[in-house]
Amino acid sequence: MRAASDGVRFADSLGESRTLGRKIGFDMGKHFSQSDGNKNVRGRGTYVRKSSGKARPVGFNSYADGGSMRSNGWQPIEPERENRHVVAKVIAVILLLLVAIGGVTGFRLYRSVKSVKADAQVVMDSVDQLKESVKSGDAETTRSVASNMNISVHNIQNELDDPAWTIASFVPVLGDDVRSVRKLGDVLVDLSDNAIAPLAINADEVNLKNLVKNGSINVEALESLSDVFATAAPVVTRDAEAVQSLPDAHLPQVAGVLDKAKEKMGKAASAIDKANSLLPILPDMLGKDGQTRNYLLIAQNNVEIRSTGGFYGSWCLVTVTDGHISLTDSKTLQNIEPPAGANPSVSGGELAAFGPSIATNPGSTGFMYDFSRAGNVAAQFWQALVGGHIDGTIAVDPVFLQRLLALTGGVTTSNGVTVDGSNAAAVLMHDSYWTMPSDQTDLFFAEVAALSFNKLTSDLGGVNVKDLYETLNSSMDDGRLQVWMANENEEAAMKAIGASGQFTEDKTPTVGFYMNNVSFSKIEWYLKSGSEVSAPTVNADGSRTFKVTTSLTNMLDSATAAGAPDYVLGGNQSYDKTNITEWLYIVAPSGGTVSNVAISDGSAVNDLDETLGISSYSALVSFGMGQTLTVTYDVTIPAGAGDTLNVHMTPTAQESAGW
Repeated sequence: MRAASDGVRFADSLGESRTLGRKIGFDMGKHFSQSDGNKNVRGRGTYVRKSSGKARPVGFNSYADGGSMRSNGWQPIEPERENRHVVAKVIAVILLLLVAIGGVTGFRLYRSVKSVKADAQVVMDSVDQLKESVKSGDAETTRSVASNMNISVHNIQNELDDPAWTIASFVPVLGDDVRSVRKLGDVLVDLSDNAIAPLAINADEVNLKNLVKNGSINVEALESLSDVFATAAPVVTRDAEAVQSLPDAHLPQVAGVLDKAKEKMGKAASAIDKANSLLPILPDMLGKDGQTRNYLLIAQNNVEIRSTGGFYGSWCLVTVTDGHISLTDSKTLQNIEPPAGANPSVSGGELAAFGPSIATNPGSTGFMYDFSRAGNVAAQFWQALVGGHIDGTIAVDPVFLQRLLALTGGVTTSNGVTVDGSNAAAVLMHDSYWTMPSDQTDLFFAEVAALSFNKLTSDLGGVNVKDLYETLNSSMDDGRLQVWMANENEEAAMKAIGASGQFTEDKTPTVGFYMNNVSFSKIEWYLKSGSEVSAPTVNADGSRTFKVTTSLTNMLDSATAAGAPDYVLGGNQSYDKTNITEWLYIVAPSGGTVSNVAISDGSAVNDLDETLGISSYSALVSFGMGQTLTVTYDVTIPAGAGDTLNVHMTPTAQESAGW
């Protein structure tokens, strides 16, 4: 959707300097009437120059030899003077009509532009009003505003259907922009009639206040909402495709509008596509018709980093029946080995790549970078150590919790600590380790996770829908919210919305760069990381190769290290406790390859292609206070995969630490 200023630019682009219509009319008249004194006006018929010699016929777009031309133009064959005068008059009338048509068209177009501009402003104002009414849950206002918008978009379409716009669409250069503007008018009508109007009619279901009450989700209302989105999704998709197909504009003002329309429609299509992937299966996930679903909620700790995000310090059981959500159990399972024969099922390649502890220690589960595997193995650990069936695993981290608390408001723990949308990540990943006994920190983490969850379920009805969507979407994108589902269809939906943690299988080619702490510390609070990607080199087979540079910096200083608790600096005696020591994993995009991996300190690199069945590498690195480690590597993607490469890195505490 466009802001009001976009609507003004949209209309101004149609009537720039209030003269576009007149200019088109003048250009058309000029185009049809202008002639050169040395050339004939192109037209059908038989004409000759007046000549002292014998006149010869002249065909279409050709010239007679010799002769001269009077100021009043071409003359018909002598001696039939009367016929000659008739033809001359006809030509003059035709020329005058063409000039007149151009002028009338320009005037009509100018008046039409003013009308379109007025209605475009109504549409843009309506967009802002819709945003506010949806936020406030005012269903009646939503329906009223949507109705007004519908009237205005139809007015715009009717104006753009005027013959003046049709004629203008044939003007050289400017005609392309006119046709694009008319297409945008059609898109507005389609969106209003077949997407916005149905959503407005069902505005009560869209309102979170009606979807969530007293910690329960109204499953029946959710099913109604799913039906509405199922109707709207193909409309938004086809309109987004229509806008994306429009050619580049010639006028800068039209170009600006088209660029914004393409961006907005692309985002809208992506959002509604995700919603339409999730909503049909959500009622079953929420225990529709009296069934009970069991979910494992894991809080990851980014300062003891794991490939999926962090050490699995807090494990909670969440049950859902008919939309009623309860947090029923909480455990700390690290360093507890399952009974004989109850170890999780992992492959030989996974054991070789990530170490044997992934099958014996729940705290090591996050070593596996693919959450569709890590979530599955975590569920197996819970079932072996606690019992019961697990339908899915949800992993979150302190940054995600902080983002949620910014929407719902803060919580206060049993020891009086206030945790909210401004401090949650710092309290959980830094302050607690400096102020609490080490045996209390994991329990504190679990309590905050549980309180945050309860706060969300009880206050979700008051959360802004747009803010909630953006929080969930951004957290899925950067790996701070990941979900694995035991049901294949539900797992497919998680992948479709970007929650599955399978980043190297994204539609946009993505290389994975993952890190695993091996110093048993909380030192990654001091880790700064980042990646740079070069422009691609096009290979002979059409594939693209990118050069990637990833930098890791140890931001710890000697003064901080001198006063840091041992729990922060770690207990692995094989390395300097002020070093950041990691196993690194670099994994190619789906269908692509990684090559030429080099590390600035000369650390050895291991090829895992055969081990994991995908182009990938690992390396053990250790770098001290103030040092920066640089990893360079080439990534090649297949022909036809585009010209863009993303880098997904293990989410860190950097955002909260401020490095």
